[in-house]
Amino acid sequence: MTTYYGREAVDVLLRNAPEYTELCEGEQRSVNHVDCPMGVDTKNRLFVKNVDEALLWHCHNCGDSGFYRPRETLKKIKETKHFDTGVTGYDYSGLPRAAEHQSYDEFDMKGQMWLDSYEFNNNEICKEYGIVESKTGIILPMYNKGNVIGVQLRNYTGKPKYLTYSNGKAISYLRGSARKPVIFVEDLLSSYKLHHVGYSTVCLMGTKLDMSLLMQLKVTHLEKAVIWLDSDEAGDSGALELYRELSAITSNVTTHYDRQPKEITFEQLRSFEL
Repeated sequence: MTTYYGREAVDVLLRNAPEYTELCEGEQRSVNHVDCPMGVDTKNRLFVKNVDEALLWHCHNCGDSGFYRPRETLKKIKETKHFDTGVTGYDYSGLPRAAEHQSYDEFDMKGQMWLDSYEFNNNEICKEYGIVESKTGIILPMYNKGNVIGVQLRNYTGKPKYLTYSNGKAISYLRGSARKPVIFVEDLLSSYKLHHVGYSTVCLMGTKLDMSLLMQLKVTHLEKAVIWLDSDEAGDSGALELYRELSAITSNVTTHYDRQPKEITFEQLRSFEL
């Protein structure tokens, strides 16, 4: 049995009970300890409690415990109803930290270096896609019909590296030129980058294609679809399944294997013939 404090303690909460920020003073909840060292818990044996604006947790499966007091109290987090990202349609209050900075110039050096490696290195492009910074990482919005339907938090430290918050299925759709194909990708920065040079993009983020979105694409302008997933075993399997689904609504479906779009410069992407 081990007791964890600080960063190690909150990592367990983020992996197993990301809704811990919703706990009121004195409130307790029990959840599955899915990464329990004694084996996956399916009986809600991880108990989380808010005591004097600190988080206590204890697993009745493995006996481990944790203590975490946020630098910003839960009360202050609850008072932050929305993040001002310049877009509408999503309540961000479930995120573990409020957005601190709205422009690239104000981001932590870790965030700037990460974004800079993919050419998202100025205020204009970050503002275009609603990219902001929280205390713990970079917030990447997910879209449908111009509204934010969820966000992905790219953590600076701790695991998992990415946390996804959404009102439903985590699929982001950005509509571009009707003269260009719709490109299906796996990560949000790739989606933003292709959209910036004119393509419509669907970011699957590890989930299956939603039937309502499939019908939406069919009604709008899906004349050609390009599947651009990772060239590994999982990507090949996902591409095959996606190919079958898209073939039902368009006869023009192709696959593209290369580095991920986010790793290719904007200038090169503009010259692609897809």
